[in-house]
Amino acid sequence: MALYRPSEGGDGEWKEVQVNDPFADRYTITLDDDKDAKPFQPYEVQVQAVNDEGLANIVPETVQGRTGEGVPSSVPSGFRVVSKDGTTATFAWNPVDPKTANGNFTGYKITYWYDEADEDEETNDVDTMFRFKRSTKARHTLLS
Repeated sequence: MALYRPSEGGDGEWKEVQVNDPFADRYTITLDDDKDAKPFQPYEVQVQAVNDEGLANIVPETVQGRTGEGVPSSVPSGFRVVSKDGTTATFAWNPVDPKTANGNFTGYKITYWYDEADEDEETNDVDTMFRFKRSTKARHTLLS
């Protein structure tokens, strides 16, 4: 039998999962039906031996595990242009809260594109030059 509970708090009720193969040396606990399960959350897990007579007399070892990663639940705020010239632009933003990364945070992805429709327009209006719009043109991605 496998038992598990969220680590935070540490005194919640253990949930049980029956492992029916007596020769099993591993088991995957599926939390799909657990409405309280969240991505990348720490859990305590135990494995106990059980037979028709009951549970083993020995207290099982408790190990730490985590649920799988999920997509981030927030985006950077305050995205802005810091400086620009003919060939470069520098952007800045407020970082996301690491608690909302829902996994191992690996960086930011910036997608940009060149829109040929704007090449004939001449403007000095920064809001117009750096507006965000959908485009069917080729996109490029930078990872930081």
